[in-house]
Amino acid sequence: GVVAAHRFDEAVAGVGMACDTGVAGDCAVGTLRMISDGRVDTLVISDGYRSQGYQDPNSGYLAASADDELFGDNVFAPVEDVVEAAAWRTLEQRGVVEFISENPDLDASGRIGALLRY
Repeated sequence: GVVAAHRFDEAVAGVGMACDTGVAGDCAVGTLRMISDGRVDTLVISDGYRSQGYQDPNSGYLAASADDELFGDNVFAPVEDVVEAAAWRTLEQRGVVEFISENPDLDASGRIGALLRY
């Protein structure tokens, strides 16, 4: 909605956005970590965005890449749409999921981001 789009604009300016990957234009890694840690208040997704990823079937931990150093000894299974899994995990944690259309800042940041609880 409009409120989430406004809050996302604030987040892009540096207020609570989960984009700590060090990779310009890719917030997916940081966002998925924050979801896995239960820190996401509002998940913002570009409308229509889908992406393959990985999930630990035991813990539910989500990752954008099999190269995620936090995998450790866990066995991760590929998931067809990690964005959908992220949305469900956020809802399970009593977060909000907002689909946002035509937001160039969100698209440039990797098409997914999060406003954090803490």
